[in-house]
Amino acid sequence: MQLFAPEVTVTDGVGSLSHQPYSVMLRKLANEMIVDGDEEPLASQDLLTLVARIPPLAELVPGNKLGARQLSEWCCEFAFFVRQYPSGLSDAIAEATRIVRSIENDMENWTHKLPRAIAIIQRRDIESTLQQHHIKIHQVCRRWQVRTHSRIEDMDMGIVQMTLRRGLYDEDHVSTMEELSDGPSFDALVDELATEDSQGRFPEALQGLAEVMQEGLGVFSRGDAKRRSLEVNLYGLLQRARGLLPDLELRRGEVNRLDANAFNGTAKYDEYKGRYLSSEEVVIKFFRTYMPSTSGNVTSPDKHQRRFVREAGIWLATWQQDRGKYLVPFYGYCITDTRGPYMVSPYYPQTAENYVKQVIGIDHLGLLRDVAKGLEVLHGMDPQVIHGSVKGSNIFIGRDGTARLGNFGFSKLMEDVMGEPYTATGNAEAEVRWRPPERWQGQGILSVEGDIWEFGMTMLELLTHERPWKEYRHVGQVLSAISAGRRPVRPSDPEVVARGLTDNIWALMEACWKEERDERPKIAEVLRALPAPSGPGDVIMA
Repeated sequence: MQLFAPEVTVTDGVGSLSHQPYSVMLRKLANEMIVDGDEEPLASQDLLTLVARIPPLAELVPGNKLGARQLSEWCCEFAFFVRQYPSGLSDAIAEATRIVRSIENDMENWTHKLPRAIAIIQRRDIESTLQQHHIKIHQVCRRWQVRTHSRIEDMDMGIVQMTLRRGLYDEDHVSTMEELSDGPSFDALVDELATEDSQGRFPEALQGLAEVMQEGLGVFSRGDAKRRSLEVNLYGLLQRARGLLPDLELRRGEVNRLDANAFNGTAKYDEYKGRYLSSEEVVIKFFRTYMPSTSGNVTSPDKHQRRFVREAGIWLATWQQDRGKYLVPFYGYCITDTRGPYMVSPYYPQTAENYVKQVIGIDHLGLLRDVAKGLEVLHGMDPQVIHGSVKGSNIFIGRDGTARLGNFGFSKLMEDVMGEPYTATGNAEAEVRWRPPERWQGQGILSVEGDIWEFGMTMLELLTHERPWKEYRHVGQVLSAISAGRRPVRPSDPEVVARGLTDNIWALMEACWKEERDERPKIAEVLRALPAPSGPGDVIMA
């Protein structure tokens, strides 16, 4: 009652609100009345018995203790005064009893039946239920003309609900985030959830808890130790659930840049090292936007925002299909940073382009099979996902030495963000060595068949440790050769043959380079033509 009417003093021996908590006093009074049963009607005794059980339950409601405590105080005052009105007494008490019993049942469920973590996940639903109970008490007081000391019957419920949201519920939210940031408390919460999972919904519950934690990151300021602990616990939760953040738009500071200077960059983007949820080293790829296109126009910020949101849905779908086995995971994006939009993915110190040159004893065909498996995931999506830039520098090597295909859909994304074809400017000239003819002829066609052409060129790149078309120094010569129907010369170096360049592998590469797109093999055919894995089996997530 202090929140809405701090000036109210309760008489009849109950005391003042400025002293003990109101609910404690009313509960004490209720117990006294129950003992003196001869003076209290049976219906009133039942009501007061119920009311006496509410305050202890309210103290145990996870995530909404203050809101529940406020409701228990309303219950106490409501029950205390409704029994004093003789007009329609039995009906009024009966209705009051039904409401209080409903409140008791809800609180029993929240405190003793639901795992604590589930109650926290359902915090918003519990808030809504608490608000509905407040409204019902208010309505009964008005219907039966019950006059309370706190004037519950006269309150504007719109203001009450707003005050609850801005006051008690917000305080409850902070308390919940403090609990979730505490290591031992958090571990106990998750362990209880796992122990009581009888319906196999543990992963789903972990994602729900992750959503609560991600939304709560803004409770603590950056640099606050509690914020860091909350991020670390959230990261551990995602690892346990093998999932991503529920909201891929990273607008709560989920990632922090580690260095002021980019460690890599092009005319289109800069790459910085970052820290994801205070735990994992990641790459933050900042796009250069609002640059004039070849037509003289400047890209619209709304356009690249829509593109990022659309791509995020595709990235999420591929993650759900692959779980980081053959494709580089995508952790999220941001379109509100003043430095421009960016995307976040794990940091891999090695790409296949350099890895094959620096490490001895590599299973080159095994790496290529991993890449093909990644393309199989993309091409198997509905609708199909086009990679658009299959090459050694977009193949990343995990700690276990397995390959993951990254930057898929990247070419089209940059076209939308930059406002011009990706192949038109910058370092895209060098990428012509991997590109199928339809990409740079006419209007430029992105297709899964184009990915197959590029995969063939990537096979040549990784087996030879050289760029495709090494026999031509200039890109113009490459374009002329392709236009004339020529293809790369088959290498005959013994070391290239030893890496796996057999007659069958060369025939596969030539099939990938067919002029007509529909004559190129499907990715499933490519996988059948590649040797089976020589190791213990499929790769696992790094």
